[in-house]
Amino acid sequence: MTHLVIDIETTPWQPVEYAQRWPKSKKKPGIHAICSQVVCIGLRENGHSSTIAPPEFASEKACLEWFGKVLREHRNHDLVGFNSKTFDFPILQLRAMKYGIKLDLPDKRSLRNRDIFDALGGKWATDVSSCSLSELAYLLYGEGKKTDGKDVAAWWLQKDYEAIKSHCIEDIELTDRIYQDLKEVLW
Repeated sequence: MTHLVIDIETTPWQPVEYAQRWPKSKKKPGIHAICSQVVCIGLRENGHSSTIAPPEFASEKACLEWFGKVLREHRNHDLVGFNSKTFDFPILQLRAMKYGIKLDLPDKRSLRNRDIFDALGGKWATDVSSCSLSELAYLLYGEGKKTDGKDVAAWWLQKDYEAIKSHCIEDIELTDRIYQDLKEVLW
């Protein structure tokens, strides 16, 4: 079956306000759907990588509307990601819900939902099997990623959209490589 690799980049939109309203929350603003915004969506299909990020879209809502169309066009594709079941897809769903946008993402239990992190055991009771995409790349290929998602918020503030896109492309291309190499082992 054909597959579509998906990755998102997020950044806090009102971390100070969130921290003041919910001071006991342990959530990190850049990776929490309530106080984050989707600033880039990366896709990879048939060896072709693309992203949508500013200036291609005027708002998060416009980006999510575009993504909804992509999902409808690919409704029969497997959706591949790294930690997509517990990060990318829930954030996309909640952020889209805010704008009244329906995203046709598969249920967590769907066979179309190919999450490499989840297939490796995800976050078990201990961190024995839990790893980042960069750590997994190091294990498999001898080197980790060149960029780090922790930098996305700074790039966003600097309006360095090309750095955000480049980071997202690195993630989807690495995720696709791992999926291609391990799909017969994991699924």
